Amino acid sequence: MGSQTAAIFLLTSLAGGGSQRKTIRLTNALVREGHTVHLCYLDRKEELLSALETAPNLHVDCLERDGRFDVGAMRRFARLAAAYPTGTIVAVNPYPVFFAANSLGSSRSRYKFVAATNTYTFASSKEAFLFQVFQKRLYREADLALFGSFAQKERWCGKYAIDASKAAVIYNGVDLEYYSPDIPLEPFSTRANQSAIVIVFIASLTPHKRHIDLLEAARLVLACGLEVSLVFVGAGPLAGSLEKRARKMNLHHRVTFVGFVEDVRPYLKAADIAVLTSNAVETFSNAIVESMAMGKPVIASNIGGAAEQVSHGVNGLLFEPGNVEELASCIMTMCDRDRRLEAGRASRRIAVERFGLDRMVESYKRILE
Repeated sequence: MGSQTAAIFLLTSLAGGGSQRKTIRLTNALVREGHTVHLCYLDRKEELLSALETAPNLHVDCLERDGRFDVGAMRRFARLAAAYPTGTIVAVNPYPVFFAANSLGSSRSRYKFVAATNTYTFASSKEAFLFQVFQKRLYREADLALFGSFAQKERWCGKYAIDASKAAVIYNGVDLEYYSPDIPLEPFSTRANQSAIVIVFIASLTPHKRHIDLLEAARLVLACGLEVSLVFVGAGPLAGSLEKRARKMNLHHRVTFVGFVEDVRPYLKAADIAVLTSNAVETFSNAIVESMAMGKPVIASNIGGAAEQVSHGVNGLLFEPGNVEELASCIMTMCDRDRRLEAGRASRRIAVERFGLDRMVESYKRILE
C-alpha cells in the first residue's frame, strides 16, 4: 500500500445522510474502475457500511474520534495518509476539513487538498461561529473548494472570500438504472385509503429538515377536502416528538414513520409526490435527485441548489422555506393526476440528461488526476 497513490476521503460518519450516500456511490464507482480509495470516517455510526463494495483497492477505517479535538484520532489519520506518497484528500464538510488539515500539518502539501461541503447555510449559530473561527481559512487555503451547486458556490465565495478560480461545482449523481421507474419493485403499502395522494419525505428527522412544516401543510390540505397520506423515511432525534405532534394534530392515522432504510426505492415507488422542506444546510439534495430518477414530481423548499434540480412548473414546484401556506398550495396543485404524471416524466428526463452517476464520477476523476 505504501507505494500507491490514493484518493483519501474523510467523512464524519457512515450514517444515512446525503453526504455519506453520495460518497459511498462515488467510492464504489472509483474502485470498480481500478482507483485506490481509502475511506476514513470519524465516528462509529455505520448504517451504510454494508453498502461499500469489497475490493483489494478499497481500504476503510473508522478513526474512533473522542471529542472535537481528539489528538489520538488525528495521529491515526496522519499515519493512514502517510502510507501514500501522493494523492488527493477530499474532506467532506467543514469539521472533517478542519480535522484533516490539523492532522496533516506541514505534510498536507504532499497532497492535493480538496475542501468539500454540502452545507448551504448553517443549521445553528454555533456551527456558523465555529466555521468563522476555525474552518473558513482552510477553504481559502485549499487547493480546491468543492461545492454541490452553483448557488452554493456563489454564496460561499462571496460571503467567505474564497477565490472562485480555485472553486468548482460537481452535482450529485444518481445511478439511473438502480433508481428507475421501470425497476420491478413491490411498492411500500401505506395505511391510506386508495384515493389518498401519497407524499414521501426522505430525510433525517432533524430540526432543519422541517418535517413539522409538512404536517402543518397536510392539515391545511385535508381541511380543503383532499386526501393525502405522509410517509417519513429516515431516523433522527426528532422521531418521538414528531410522532407525538402527529397524534396531537390528529394526523397519526395518515402518517407513517418508517425509520432508517438502506433502500428507499420501494417508498419512492409508492409515492405520488416527493417532498423536501428544509430551511437550512441543504445544497443539492440526494433525495430530490433519487426521486427525479424514479420519475416522481418534486415539491421542494427553494434553498441552495433546489432551483438547479427542480424547474418550477416543469418537474415540480418550489416554495419559500417555512411558508406552510405556500407548501400546502403546491401540494394541492400536484393533487391533479395529469399534472403529477407530466411532472414525473419531466423529472426522469432531467435526471437522465443532467444528473447521472457517470457524470459525477467523471468530474471527480478529473480532480483526482
